[in-house]
This record gives sequence, structure tokens and C-alpha cells, in this order.
Amino acid sequence: MKLTAHKLGYHIPLLRKKAGLSQENLAELSGLSRTAIQGIEAGKESLQIDTLLKVCHVLNIRLSFDHPLLIKEETDAMTGEWDGEK
Repeated sequence: MKLTAHKLGYHIPLLRKKAGLSQENLAELSGLSRTAIQGIEAGKESLQIDTLLKVCHVLNIRLSFDHPLLIKEETDAMTGEWDGEK
């Protein structure tokens, strides 16, 4: 699985709604503009890691290297390296 802006954009509104937040609430709490949140949720915005961490913090999501959004499905069994895009 490759983490793309589109894939992240699919999950952010689901998590935001689960937290009971509007786009405006998320924007205010994360220090981003509502336009930025709209772009992220539409999959049009590429995120800097600090922006992703701000959004995750507000949504109370612990983002780690083994988070389901970041796990690459296939790795090379010998080297553990990613074998390219899927």
C-alpha cells in the first residue's frame, strides 16, 4: 500500500467526523486554514510531515511507522526493503 494524498484524503474526514469535528474546527485546532483542510480531504494537498502530525494530534491519532496507513504490503523478504510501488 502506498500512502498517497488521495488515500490520506479519504481517511481524514472519516476520522474527523468520528471525533465530532467540522472542517473549521479541525482547521482551528491544528493551526491550518479551512482551505488547507478541504484540500487535504479532497486528496489535492501533499502534506509536510509537520502538517500531518498537527492533524493527527488534533484527531488523537498516534502515527507510527507500523500505522496501517504507512505499512507497505510487500517487502523484499531478504532485505526488508520496499520492492517498489504497487
